[in-house]
Amino acid sequence: MSITDKTIITGKHETNFWNEDSLEFYLNMSGDLNPPAYADGIFQVNINPGDIGNMDAARLTLSGRNSEQAPISGLSL
Repeated sequence: MSITDKTIITGKHETNFWNEDSLEFYLNMSGDLNPPAYADGIFQVNINPGDIGNMDAARLTLSGRNSEQAPISGLSL
């Protein structure tokens, strides 16, 4: 996923990440295609633009519902 934005807003709203620019992924790895709510294996992962240029995959800032349980790694270029 990629996005073009001339004015990036990041690091201004503390834990209210939804008020800032970001990329957001929704992953359902639960096997249930009609879940009524988030459950094990269902993730919302928000990738913070404050990590642009961070080349350490272990230090990416990930947030969102169940994101701490998501099997995610990567680089922010």
